[in-house]
Amino acid sequence: MLERINNVMGRISIAGDESSWDFGFMQSLEEQLKTRGSLSPRQEEVLQQVEGRWSDEALKSRASWADDWDDEKENKFWIALQYYRKTGYYGNIVY
Repeated sequence: MLERINNVMGRISIAGDESSWDFGFMQSLEEQLKTRGSLSPRQEEVLQQVEGRWSDEALKSRASWADDWDDEKENKFWIALQYYRKTGYYGNIVY
């Protein structure tokens, strides 16, 4: 289990995303394993979800994101920006 956690933390570190929720969660799991020796079923479930976000496939998808950007995605993004500008959510992206 500790090896899985360290693997994900290493992937996150390589991506330079140590300030992410995922990294903090992995740190908390690592600490719990060292102090208590086990994780709760829910923690194991979330660990699996985080592993999925940092899998080889997920990293490849992130790397190709800019290359896959096209006019259709641009138009959909513009629509979303207009919608969220009115709601006040995601201000850091909208503005």
